[in-house]
Amino acid sequence: MKFRTELAVPQGPFSLNYESQILAVGSCFADRMGLRLVENKFQAQVNPFGVIFNPLSLIRLLKAALSRDLTLGESLFENQGLWHSFDFHSEFSHPQREVVKQAIEDSLEVTGAFLRKAEVVILTLGTARVYRSRETQEIVANCHKVPQSQFEAELLRPEQIVQEIREFQAAWLQVQPAGKILLTVSPVRHVKDGLESNAVSKSILRYACQLAVDSLEGVAYFPAYELVLDDLRDYRFFKKDLIHPNDMAEDYVWDKFCRSYMTADTLAVMEAWQKVKAGLEHRPFHGGSEAHRAFLQDLLHKMEALQGRMDLGEEMAHLRGQL
Repeated sequence: MKFRTELAVPQGPFSLNYESQILAVGSCFADRMGLRLVENKFQAQVNPFGVIFNPLSLIRLLKAALSRDLTLGESLFENQGLWHSFDFHSEFSHPQREVVKQAIEDSLEVTGAFLRKAEVVILTLGTARVYRSRETQEIVANCHKVPQSQFEAELLRPEQIVQEIREFQAAWLQVQPAGKILLTVSPVRHVKDGLESNAVSKSILRYACQLAVDSLEGVAYFPAYELVLDDLRDYRFFKKDLIHPNDMAEDYVWDKFCRSYMTADTLAVMEAWQKVKAGLEHRPFHGGSEAHRAFLQDLLHKMEALQGRMDLGEEMAHLRGQL
């Protein structure tokens, strides 16, 4: 007897390993999955623009970073004592205009440099509902608590999203011919405008992903959305707000992702690192004992064996200091 419809995720069309350089951008779910890449010592950059929910704003920033277009740092405005950019997350906001401008320019520069050598860009799409400034007619990434009357809400069309992905891919492949794009749809529901609106929005995103995969070589899709909403399909896999997936759900999606996209050798290295990481987090009762020194020495040997696969310089220096 079956009690759920488990989703079998096929092997991905390309593989990731510790030599891969990965850029993960998009919704807050990209933050959560990207953090796991970082925690497992992959060469990953995660949401350098902050959380960006809609695909057009997200790809606009990627194209600006790739082309070294720093003019986005000029389009700032002041609201409630802070300077903001409609193109960036509120984590860039600051009481001083020049601080915001410099942070935006630094983000674009660093991300552009990383993009030129990255093998994989993971785009996590959060919503197809966007807000357009009545004054500039530009779609904004973040309204920054500006009165709603200054914006018009609209739904993106799947073809719009695919066209943006196509244009970004074409520009990126000119500098990184081996680049691959992995699309995902965030399982975080946007309930502010109602569940019906969220269903329409997610449907647009999912269809756009399918169109992109069908029409663009080097573009793949990972079913994070389906794993949470169709496979797990239970509120016990959500946080108290009943909107965001909890740690168990994230563990499940992460495991499926790793088995689909990581090589067998990479999975083995990850497992070895997790054992080392657990050892680093261990808090002994008798830190100065010979037994603990032997434990630390063994841990150092294990880290030395992994050093060629990942950067453990900081951790090894700290451990040697304890010895």
